[in-house]
Amino acid sequence: MARLGVTPVSFQPHVVISNPQYLSSSLVLRIPEYINPPGTRDYLHPHSVKWQVIEQDVHIKYHCEADEQTKQAWGVDFWGEARGGEDEVSFEVTQKNISDKHHDVGVSLFCMQAGQFVGFHDPNQIRTFVRTADRWARVNEHLPTEHNLIAKVNDIGEWVLATALDQPGGPGGNPDIWPSCLHPNPSWKKLEPGQTQTAHGKLYFFRGDLDDVYERYKADFLDG
Repeated sequence: MARLGVTPVSFQPHVVISNPQYLSSSLVLRIPEYINPPGTRDYLHPHSVKWQVIEQDVHIKYHCEADEQTKQAWGVDFWGEARGGEDEVSFEVTQKNISDKHHDVGVSLFCMQAGQFVGFHDPNQIRTFVRTADRWARVNEHLPTEHNLIAKVNDIGEWVLATALDQPGGPGGNPDIWPSCLHPNPSWKKLEPGQTQTAHGKLYFFRGDLDDVYERYKADFLDG
């Protein structure tokens, strides 16, 4: 199994995921990539984040350190964490509505970048899959999805890279060579002022196939 290490990126809610034995290049997980303030169509990159290393390469936490004026403009405060494990990384992100109105925006787009990991580049989206009601479907089939789960198979068909959320939403991604990313996009419920909501997610990286991914996903998100 591939033991995956997690390292924070200074000032940003981004996690570098690495294992020199199995990964030719590091993966990058953005939790989140954007802030979407209520009442706007803006997508802003948060850059004021403070990290705490709980256990080196294993457990890290962050919280937003933007000034109060900025947070009020965003309408949210947020914090999160990530844990490395055997062939997976678990993460969670919490957002709090700090505005005076109910809204369902704020923390936006959880992004898992394959980046320079050439084996998972898939510009034609023929090796990138989502889960319908009864099967895996290529992203380029544009079929309705049943789960917030998206996966890639590498170019030699031996390894899988996948990510999922316990939140409903629409999985997607960017097929460009850079960042070559997967998104289990969350659909937040409407939060009243002062309310919080947490999304829990998993990233999987292991030698196997899509059926193995689905079994892991069911055990983590559906069973029990």
